[in-house]
Parts: sequence; structure tokens; C-alpha cells
Amino acid sequence: MASAKSFDTFPKEITNMIFTFISFFQTPSKRKYNKMLLMMGIILLALNLRPAITSVGPLIVLIRSELNLSNSIAGLLTTIPLLAFSLTSPVVSKISIRKGHEFTILIGLTVLTFGICVRSIPWATTLILGSVLIGIGIAMGTVILPGIVKYYFPAKVGLLTSIYSTTMGMSASLASGFSIPLTNYIGMGWNASLLFWSIFGILAIIIWYTLFTFRGNQKNLIQEDIGKSAKSLFRSNIAWKVTFFMGFQSLLFFSLVSWLPTILQSKGITTSLSGWMLSILLLVGLPGNFLAPIIANRSKSQSGLAVSIALLFFIGIFGIWQVSTINLLMFFVILVGIVQGAGFSLALTFLVLRTKNSKQAMQLSGMAQSMGYLIAAIGPIFLGFLYDQFQTWTVSIIILLISTIFMGYLGHGAGRNSYVFLTKKV
Repeated sequence: MASAKSFDTFPKEITNMIFTFISFFQTPSKRKYNKMLLMMGIILLALNLRPAITSVGPLIVLIRSELNLSNSIAGLLTTIPLLAFSLTSPVVSKISIRKGHEFTILIGLTVLTFGICVRSIPWATTLILGSVLIGIGIAMGTVILPGIVKYYFPAKVGLLTSIYSTTMGMSASLASGFSIPLTNYIGMGWNASLLFWSIFGILAIIIWYTLFTFRGNQKNLIQEDIGKSAKSLFRSNIAWKVTFFMGFQSLLFFSLVSWLPTILQSKGITTSLSGWMLSILLLVGLPGNFLAPIIANRSKSQSGLAVSIALLFFIGIFGIWQVSTINLLMFFVILVGIVQGAGFSLALTFLVLRTKNSKQAMQLSGMAQSMGYLIAAIGPIFLGFLYDQFQTWTVSIIILLISTIFMGYLGHGAGRNSYVFLTKKV
């Protein structure tokens, strides 16, 4: 029988094995090892920040039918994580400063993974509780990412933002596309289909536990003294425009993730095909995810890029509303997918381009993602409510079209060559 001591050393032995395996492919330099493992951690973290949300959209009809939920209540499955995300975001940077970013991300991933498990229990109560935990876990990872990139990779902000935003887009696409096949063809059931995505959370926890152990839980991230408090952001015009650009972009994204399959089904598209069309929308967003930050980082002003994205967003949503043939619907779904990917990664890029150091980046990230996702949380439940009232998607789509106009206006201001703590362009 194993001794108590052997069980005490088990976690350390696991991390030693991981360290040995990774360092086999590395030079003896600890600095290079840290950067390589950190990159792996960033990618795995990003891989977990969307599937818990995007896997729900294609399954809403099944969940609603089995648990006898209204469209408004079903919309909460996407809205509640966003509300929890919004309420948690302002305190994440404070936790990170006090406890260390590795520890904060590790706790966030644990909460997220546990939330996915709880939500897979087929009760209305556990659906809500799990959704709350998912939102908290996602917030703890997402708010810290821009600060980590700004601190550790200041010369490669555009490239690193491209990598992790593309990873988020890819995982979002896979989750929405495989939700129905996992349910129907493999026979897992909708709850087991949702539970499947906890696997990536477990993998990420292992890597961040290893970082936490071998990096000593460093607390020097975002420790620069910039002489400004987070409250200063509320007096910054640029910070507000970045925040609301993030908000309207996110409102469009999460509204489409929640209801696009249902909107397409109302046009005669099958449940399976509508789920794959959402997956295609997310998949074709990957080039936009990758290219937008690189283009933005090489330009003094991103105003033109932001306005162009909003205009194409308007055209794509208008097309989905007006056409009915599969070929044309697919064209406009692809168009929306490309620009939503670009819009999302541009919003993330603003968090680092409009700030001078990692502390400012994390402060702006907390503000933009807290208030921004509060705006986004309105979308899914409000569109579901409007459909319940009017039994048509027309009013809901008009709301989305108006949102693209606001997005363009705010993006024009957020894209100006300035910093959040300056009042004049530089």
C-alpha cells in the first residue's frame, strides 16, 4: 500500500515529468523554457475561453424541449456567463496583483472546468449555476491575457494577439460544429456533449499548474508604477470608446452564436446544417482573427479598419435577413464570419495599442470586458424575448443592424492614434 508521503509528492512528480518532457525539446536555457511553456499555456488558455459558450447555441432547441424552457430562459444560457464575466472582470487584475497571474489563471481554469461539469447535469438549476461558474472562470483568464502579452512579448503584441485570438476563434468554431454530431451521431446526449469540452480545461490546468510550480508564482506582472489609478480610465474618452466598441462587437457575436442556428432554421434550414453554418461562420473568422491585429499593429490609426469591419458586418447581417436560398445564405454567413473574427481580435488589440504598459493594459481590459460584456449580455436574452413577443426575427435583426452602426462609430474613435491616459493624439 502506498504511503501517505507518496501521495503528498504525487502532484510534484507529475509536474516534474511534464518539465522533463518539454525541456527535452528545449535548450538548457531556463528563460527559453519559460517562454516556450508560457506560450503553450497561453494557447491552451485561449482554447478554453469560447467552447463553453459556443457549444450551447446549436443545442438550445434540444435543451429547451427536454427541460420545457421558454426562448427567454434559453437565452440565459449564453447571457448568464456574460453577466458573471462582467461582474467578475473588475476584480481580476487585483487578484492577479496580490496572488500572481499563474495562480489566478489556474483558479479560473478550475472554476471554468467545474462549471462545465455542473452545467452538464440536466436540471434547470444546474444549467444556471454552471453557467455562472463558467462566466467567472472565463473572466479570470480573459482579463489577464492582454497584460501577459504586453509584459512578456512587448515587441510582438500584434503576433501574440493574433495567435491567441485565432485559437479562441478556432475552438469556438469546433465547439459549435461538433455539438450536434456529438449529441446525435455519437449518441452522447446534449448534456454529455457539453461535458466533452471539459477535457481541454483539464489539459490547461496541468500546464498552468506546472507554470505555477516552476515559475514560483511570480507576482511582478503589471507592477509598473504609472502614477494613475484604475479610476482614471473613467475620465478617458478613448477608454470609453474602446469599451463600447468591445461591447457592441460582443453583443453581435454572442447574439449570433445563440440564435443564428434558430434564425436559419426558421428559413427552412435543418438543425444539423444550421449548426454547421454557425461553425463555418466561426471557422472563416480565423483569417480575420489572425490578420486584423497584425494590420492594426502596423498602422498608426485603426479607424478605417474598424469602420470597414462594421460596414461589412451590416451588409452580412442584412443579407442573412433578406435571402432564403442556401447558397446566398452561406455567402452572407461567410461574410459575417470573416468580419466578426476581425472585429473581435481588433477589440483585443485596442487593449494593448491604447495603453503604454501591462498595468494599463490589464486595467483597460478589466473595464472594457466588464462593461463591454454587460452590453453583450443583453443581446441573447433580449433577442429571445423579442421573438417570443412577435414570433418573427425581423425586430431582432434590426437591432443587430443598428448595433453595427454604433460599432463603426465607436471603432472610428477607438482607432485613433492615442493612449487612454492622454487627451491629445500622439
